[in-house]
Amino acid sequence: MNTEREFGKLLKALPQGVLGELLLHGDDAVWAAIAAHASTLPEDVVETLATSHNESVQQNLARQAADLPEGALYMLLATTSTEEIRGLVFQARHQLRTDIRHFLEETENLPASA
Repeated sequence: MNTEREFGKLLKALPQGVLGELLLHGDDAVWAAIAAHASTLPEDVVETLATSHNESVQQNLARQAADLPEGALYMLLATTSTEEIRGLVFQARHQLRTDIRHFLEETENLPASA
């Protein structure tokens, strides 16, 4: 059994109020565990996580930067003091833009369907 995946499913199924309570009363380890699944969580929860000064939380968010809301990324960049986190965020966003550009170029070169 993959406990990490099961935890992610559990988080996604929780009512938002319960998730908020976990954030309100949870310690850094709880926040880091939740942040590992940020790309599947509501935007306001991700933005709350992005205000954390805990490096594990920041790293977990930065690893998912391509899938996170822009507002959360700005909060993360404003909160973090490490270049590593900033670099991960900028790298992920750059890769996303590159992937989109390649996708658009490929679709422009597709033959028109009859």
